[in-house]
Amino acid sequence: QFNLPKEDVIRITLFDMQGKIILEKSIGKLSNGQYEETLDISQVTAGAYLCHIVGQKNSISKRVIKQ
Repeated sequence: QFNLPKEDVIRITLFDMQGKIILEKSIGKLSNGQYEETLDISQVTAGAYLCHIVGQKNSISKRVIKQ
C-alpha cells in the first residue's frame, strides 16, 4: 500500500539486501490518492527485501519480509 500526494508515473522495484534487483514492475501514470499493488514473490526465497516505489515526483521505500 502507498499514498501518492501528487500525480506521477510509478515503477516498483524489489531489491535484496545486497542491492540486487529481484523484481521490477511498471505501474504507469497514477493520480494522487491511496493505492494497493500486489507483487508475485512466490519464486523469491524467504528473507528481507527493500521495495522502492519510485516516480518522477515521489519516492517511497518499504521493507518487505517473506517468511
